[in-house]
Amino acid sequence: MNEIDDSIDLAIVCTPARVVLDVVDEALRKGVRAVAVISAGFAEVGVDGQDLQDELLALVRMFGGRLLGPNILGLSSAATHLNATIGAVEPPPGRLALSSAKRRARRRAARRGACARPGVSAFVSVGNTADVSPNDLLEWWEDDDTTDLILALPGVVR
Repeated sequence: MNEIDDSIDLAIVCTPARVVLDVVDEALRKGVRAVAVISAGFAEVGVDGQDLQDELLALVRMFGGRLLGPNILGLSSAATHLNATIGAVEPPPGRLALSSAKRRARRRAARRGACARPGVSAFVSVGNTADVSPNDLLEWWEDDDTTDLILALPGVVR
């Protein structure tokens, strides 16, 4: 990451959980303040994973950043032509913003045609919701000119 001269807005991290902290630390030191962690192996796997997730969040907050995830499917934005997901199906652009805690929700919605009719302006998987929550996304999308409808799918209640 240090080889990149330009500023970086968002780091998408998809590495084994054991090296996520090192990768995120490097990104934050580079000036990145938004980190999306696709990697699994955090709170969803138990106490050790929760401890790792707590360390990750503390690291991001120490640099004044925001954390999406960990354990996410990814995120996409039709307006910026960003598709940073690990999903195989990409719904057409539209005016529906979709948030989900479950990794498979976007694929299932696209397969069933739920996203094909209105199209999707943005998709954000919140995963374990260590920092960024569906409420944060609702506030963001409320003022988004490319979004007319917001669908927030619940995750697993613990």
